[in-house]
Amino acid sequence: MAIYTYCTQEFGFRRWAVDLLSIGCLESAHLRLLDRPRREYEELLCARLLEGFDAVSSLFTSFVDTQISPRLGGIFKCQNPPVFRVQLSGSESISQIHRDRDHGLSPEAVNIWVPLTDTSGANSLWIESAEGAGDFKPVTLRYGEYLQFDGANLAHGSVRNTTEISRVSFDFRVLPQYFTAI
Repeated sequence: MAIYTYCTQEFGFRRWAVDLLSIGCLESAHLRLLDRPRREYEELLCARLLEGFDAVSSLFTSFVDTQISPRLGGIFKCQNPPVFRVQLSGSESISQIHRDRDHGLSPEAVNIWVPLTDTSGANSLWIESAEGAGDFKPVTLRYGEYLQFDGANLAHGSVRNTTEISRVSFDFRVLPQYFTAI
């Protein structure tokens, strides 16, 4: 598990999401619920991000090529588009504890998690420290940081967001170049 920083001016994913969703502050997205059920609103926001992804697809490709690939010695395959996730303040878990390999993904895949908001405690991703350890802890990240981790083999997921901060993030998996030699 490793945390890396990137230039938010160069990779303006948050600015894109704010404009696309017409939400001035992603951390306060829960205040726009009105009469919608939380889960329905979260799914609506995720769908809008996915539908609008074409506008930043080249930015995403550049992010992968310049930030991720060099750290892994090249990439054989990359999940594109990424998965967008929104967890509003007060919402239940958006991703139960799991290992990606249990859902058919390669055990060699590397997970990249990019929050567009600051994360800590209950609005974050929770990961065990070693396979089978079960000692889940939240990952604290600031906007402009991303997490690279072994989601294929380490159990991870989210918990009820009891914070006052909504989380918007995206994640994707890559197969490093060395995979072609396996």
